[in-house]
Amino acid sequence: MKYLLNFGAITTVFTCLGRQPVLALPRLTRALLNRKYVMGAVNLIVVAGGLLLAGFACTPTEPTRPLSVIDIDSPAASHSGEPSFFRTSANEVGLSWLQKGDSANSLHYALYKQGRWTAPQTLVSGKGVLVNWADFPGIQTNGKHWLAWFLQMNNPNTFAYDIMVMQSEDEGVTWTKPQRLHSDSTLTEHGFVSAVPATGGFQLMWLDGRMATDETPLFTLRTAFVGFDGQIKDRVILDDNTCTCCQTTMLSIEKNSFIALYRDHTPEEIRDIARVQFNKGEQPGTPGLVYADEWHIPGCPVNGPRAAIRMNEHAVAWFTMGKQGIATVKFATSSNGGTSYTEPLVVDTVNVGRVDLLANKHDYYLSYIDKQRAGGVITIARIVEGKVVSLHPIVNVSPSRKTGFPRMAFLPDNQGVLLAYTQADSSQVLLKQIKF
Repeated sequence: MKYLLNFGAITTVFTCLGRQPVLALPRLTRALLNRKYVMGAVNLIVVAGGLLLAGFACTPTEPTRPLSVIDIDSPAASHSGEPSFFRTSANEVGLSWLQKGDSANSLHYALYKQGRWTAPQTLVSGKGVLVNWADFPGIQTNGKHWLAWFLQMNNPNTFAYDIMVMQSEDEGVTWTKPQRLHSDSTLTEHGFVSAVPATGGFQLMWLDGRMATDETPLFTLRTAFVGFDGQIKDRVILDDNTCTCCQTTMLSIEKNSFIALYRDHTPEEIRDIARVQFNKGEQPGTPGLVYADEWHIPGCPVNGPRAAIRMNEHAVAWFTMGKQGIATVKFATSSNGGTSYTEPLVVDTVNVGRVDLLANKHDYYLSYIDKQRAGGVITIARIVEGKVVSLHPIVNVSPSRKTGFPRMAFLPDNQGVLLAYTQADSSQVLLKQIKF
């Protein structure tokens, strides 16, 4: 294999695993950090104004089209956003989203049955229902029991809101009256919820701003158990200093044993991805980093991690700019419940993050918003045995906040992946079915 670059007119000659030589773009940074190839065992030799890279092992991951990308009719109308998937006891995919109105905002959901969406159902509507591009509501299920959460503004004079939860014991037919998840009534921010099933109810966690002041914006990561009977108990602080507005994610790694993943924060303004393990009704373990990227940033990047379980391991995907300031999507796995993680796999180095992650018995599917000269594209990386084996550009989108955070779900009966995202120009949740 040969990899030759010349500073005058940078040309990349690439021969790997029988592939034809490929000419790379004349950009040194992209040539050195080309997201199209997962590189390892690199030796650098400076040769008279050029670089010769030899002894170089690679797994080619050139962007390739998936087998098919099919437009799916959306149950969401215009002025919708913040999509999130859930799954019913019958293995049906559900979609929730927010609808923005002139006088009120509303939370809706629909189920995907036999190739079409059911009529949208409205869970809650009101002027105080918060629409936030990064902090969105969702639904979690546990058998016939469903739990939904949304954000409710609690003061018209300040940007403060509460997390409200409501339950259904008949799979969404009827719902309880919403109640506040957290115990305080401070005029501060509470949000970025994650929820998983637990014995007799649901385990939830969230970012909590009750201790924040104008001088010290201190946020904590907290958890609570919400029983089928509506009782909220075992409220515990998991981490006493976190990033203020990055999404959280949580996994159930054993019965009533959970791992929380989130963006940490230090007094020195380092914001890396952390994890903490805890059991239902018990004090949590000690938080630790998934990996020390050492990303120094004085404000929240609004870019949280996502996680998925595959057999006896779980994986984490995240965005960072690290010490070098390179916009990077990373991926790591743990086979010991989060005690330690593998050396991160660099998936992409030109992107805006906003990751999602799925896992089945064989593969991981990691989505993110790739950044192009003319905008962005939602891309899905297929990862097998710690290597990116293919990259699939799915749909061109704006990299702006209007696109939000794309989300994925597996369709039943091996029908591929369902992708939900917000189309910026039409302000509508759209869907794609992707068959690999």
